[in-house]
Amino acid sequence: MGVLVTVALAVAVTAYPAVVAGHGTAKSSDMPNMNGEYPFSTTPGGTPGRFPKQYSDYPGDVEFYDVYSPPITTLYSQVWWRPLDPVDFPAALVKKYAGKGMAILGWEIDQVRRTPDGDVSVPISATYNHHFTATMIGAAARFDKVTLTGPDDPRAAALKEESHGVLAYDQPHYVVTQVRDTTVAGAAPHTVCSSANGGEYRKS
Repeated sequence: MGVLVTVALAVAVTAYPAVVAGHGTAKSSDMPNMNGEYPFSTTPGGTPGRFPKQYSDYPGDVEFYDVYSPPITTLYSQVWWRPLDPVDFPAALVKKYAGKGMAILGWEIDQVRRTPDGDVSVPISATYNHHFTATMIGAAARFDKVTLTGPDDPRAAALKEESHGVLAYDQPHYVVTQVRDTTVAGAAPHTVCSSANGGEYRKS
């Protein structure tokens, strides 16, 4: 019998400026980073220590919103290699930034088991997470669930850029379709965030 492991990825999206409103959002000054202080290398010839290692130290303050992925369930030795279904941003975030641009200053990730007593962080030695990539869309775009016809499918090119050039053609994928112009000049209808690989993803 295999050991069944179910985890969810907890993602904190940090935005600017800070106005606390509703459940699931807080000013960064109210809490520490999700994964502790961030290490930074100093640019050659630069002055060390000038870039904040805590979001709470960011000038002007910021706010964060928590988002959970759908469950990821695997048996020992199995590899998870398929897209997760989209999840909505918290309603407070959507309401606050409707018709506006939002500057994303950072995102933090943890893999957790959700329990009645709260989240329990799952160590990388128990469930290895090589990469996690998230595509975020605004009101000017939508996700379309598609099944690719093969490597020559023109929709595959953009997806390959987010997955080391390898796609599972036997599984559905989500592509972004822009449905109208953005209401803010220069704002992108969607963006992609990617973590570092292996255990570094908690600090990337």
